[in-house]
Formats: sequence, structure tokens, C-alpha cells
Amino acid sequence: MQPDTDTPMTIREMSDAFDTLMKGTTMFHEYPKQFPTAAIMYLAPLLRGTIPDNRPLAINAAYTVVSFGLGQIVPVGGDVVMGSSVVSAAQCADMLEAASKHQEGENFAAMAAVPWEVIVPVLVKWLDRFLERRLG
Repeated sequence: MQPDTDTPMTIREMSDAFDTLMKGTTMFHEYPKQFPTAAIMYLAPLLRGTIPDNRPLAINAAYTVVSFGLGQIVPVGGDVVMGSSVVSAAQCADMLEAASKHQEGENFAAMAAVPWEVIVPVLVKWLDRFLERRLG
């Protein structure tokens, strides 16, 4: 049966279709489980504009931190809730460095309070602008 293209799929229908498509495949990888301290230590000064960028390293660092952050805010089988706070790239860098310090001290209660739902959208926008400037 041909799908009705005038009727949008519900999120549940899209999820079911994706699950069916992905059965038996290893195409996708899990989100990183290790806190990306090295990526954050490179990315934070880059976000502030205090160091020159190395394009491949900058893209990889941002990708790694975004992937880890998404793993923290996207529950399996749940809804994605992104933050509505608007923060600057420098404020995002401050949050990332604070999170990194908590990780080093293994302060897991403080780690749970990291606002990934605010950080991830900022990094995605930054990465989009970075790629547009460098590749566009």
C-alpha cells in the first residue's frame, strides 16, 4: 500500500518505521559514554575565540561534545526536551568547563545538573556557523 503523502506521519509512526528499517543493522553507534574532557578543553577556548581553530579538530571536538550531550538528554523511547534558554558561546564554554571540573572530581550530583539541553543547541548552532564559514 502506498502511503498517503498528504497526511504527515505521527512521531510514533516515524519511530516504528525507523525501528523496522534498522532491525538487524549495525549502521548506528551509541552516544559516547565517556565524558569528553579533552574535547571540552579544546572547544571551550575556541568558543571564546581565544585560540585559532584547526578545522578537523574543531569539528571533531564539537561533534564529540554534542553527541555526548545528546546522550544525556535523549532518553531511549522518550521525548526530546530542549532548553529554551539562550546563552552565548562564551557562556556555553563556561558551562562546559564547569562540567569538566565536576567530572574530574567525580562529583556526580553536580554532573547530573549540567544543562545539556541548553548546551547542545548552542553547540549545534556554533558548529553550523563554523562549517558555513569554513566550507561555504
